[in-house]
Amino acid sequence: MIQLVTWNDFQEGTVIEPTVQNGSLFMEETMKRIAGLKGSDAVVPGHLDIPYRIYCLKAKLAGNAEALEQLERAKKHIVAGNFDLAGGMIDKLVSENKIKSPNISTSQTK
Repeated sequence: MIQLVTWNDFQEGTVIEPTVQNGSLFMEETMKRIAGLKGSDAVVPGHLDIPYRIYCLKAKLAGNAEALEQLERAKKHIVAGNFDLAGGMIDKLVSENKIKSPNISTSQTK
């Protein structure tokens, strides 16, 4: 069992939630270490950005019922562990609607 005692305790300096400065670096490192303990593959960079992208795109696409339905389907794919499929759906929506997709990954902050 692994217990994470803190999520966003900024005053204590113990934060793993995504931030503007570090993106999802600390979450990715936490996931890598958990995966290592389990003997499984580490998290793929960018997968942790997908829920954030969905959250931001819901506001940008608020008047587009079809796009919102696609985002709901993407959320279901995340729950099922199909991150690549969810990410592809989001990329397609971004392209079709000619909007900039938000991204908080560590690759964007370095």
